[in-house]
Amino acid sequence: MKNVSETANLPKAVPNGTAIFSPDVIKYVERYQSFAKQTANSIVQLGLTIIEAQDKLNPVDFELFCGEIGVPNGGPVYKKLRVIGINASRFSPYASKLPNTWTTLYKLASIQPDQFDRVAGNLNPFITAKEIESLLGETEKSAGTKSKQQPDLVICLEQLDPATKAAVFDSIYLLRDQFKFTINSAKSLQDEIVTLKKLAKAA
Repeated sequence: MKNVSETANLPKAVPNGTAIFSPDVIKYVERYQSFAKQTANSIVQLGLTIIEAQDKLNPVDFELFCGEIGVPNGGPVYKKLRVIGINASRFSPYASKLPNTWTTLYKLASIQPDQFDRVAGNLNPFITAKEIESLLGETEKSAGTKSKQQPDLVICLEQLDPATKAAVFDSIYLLRDQFKFTINSAKSLQDEIVTLKKLAKAA
């Protein structure tokens, strides 16, 4: 990739006067190269410049632009920078915490908005793509755990004699019918009380 100072020497025309680079191509090349530094904001600006150049330039001029900045149109670097540019607005509140590598910025740009929100609090200039994936995995695992219903009250009937245990069991289910709460009773307890009641009935 040429540096900024070299753009002043771009050939603007061949000897017969045919233009090689239009003023707009030169403008976008110079703009792109002015941001070609390893800072997060500059990387975001590279993406935004690619998007604007593609929107404003005709296809031929855009190909010339891509060739001059060393980013082939449709290639992997182009695609990643374009994604960063498209999602640039999400980075604005975290400008001082963004990583300064374009591959990590691409990871942040390519995840869903709710995923970005989950990792935003952990952003720092040194965070890596692997760390982002790890954070997403942990938060998704945590979210899955929280989605499971946790008991509000646990009652242990182990120390009660069988008759009292059966009476408490029946009373709890009567309360359930009255107050409409849910019960998850152990299968072993249910089997024990069924056996007890069968024995009582046979007696």
